This record gives sequence, structure tokens and C-alpha cells, in this order.
Amino acid sequence: MNNEEKILAMLEMQAEQISELTKKVDKIDKEHGQQLAAQGEQLAAQSERLLNIEMRIENTIIPDIKALAGGHMQLLETLASKESVEELKDSMVEWETANKASLSEMWRRIASLERAN
Repeated sequence: MNNEEKILAMLEMQAEQISELTKKVDKIDKEHGQQLAAQGEQLAAQSERLLNIEMRIENTIIPDIKALAGGHMQLLETLASKESVEELKDSMVEWETANKASLSEMWRRIASLERAN
């Protein structure tokens, strides 16, 4: 086998190797393309789901939270303060003490009136 034949054989072998490599690269490109397409579909589905969640938060949850906060503020405005409740307790104790004293005095007077008869 002369040099030309050796060179041609080597070129044919390289051509076959290049052909095999090209097939492998094409196969890898096809697989990656399919994976990228699947990932794109997943990303689109996630984007749609995220949009639905954002819309639900904006249209349902935030108004509910605002309504709840408004009701809470209204309760806070109408709720008696701790100090005023304590003042009412103190005045009730004073009133009860005064009433007991009055009732005792009235019973004493009634008893004295009954003895006078």
C-alpha cells in the first residue's frame, strides 16, 4: 500500500468518524431540543399558575384582609379602655358600699318605728 492509498484510507476513516460524530451530535441536539421544549411547557404552566395565584391574592385575599382590619379597627374604637373599666369597677364598689350603708340605716329606722308602735 503506497502513501496515497494510506492517506485515502485515513481520510475515509476520518470521514466515517466525522459522520458518526455528526450523528451523535444530531441525536444530542434532538434530545436537548425535546428537553428544552418540555421545560418551556413547564415554565409556561408555572407562569400561568403564578398569575392565577397573584390574581386570587389581589381579588380575594387582600380585600378580605382589609375588611378584617377595618372590623378590627372598629372594635378597637368601640372597646372601652382598661382605665375606664377600672373606674367603673371602683365606682360600682363605692355605690355598693353606699347602698349597704343606706339599707342598714333604713332597716334600723324601720325597726325603731316598729318598736314605737
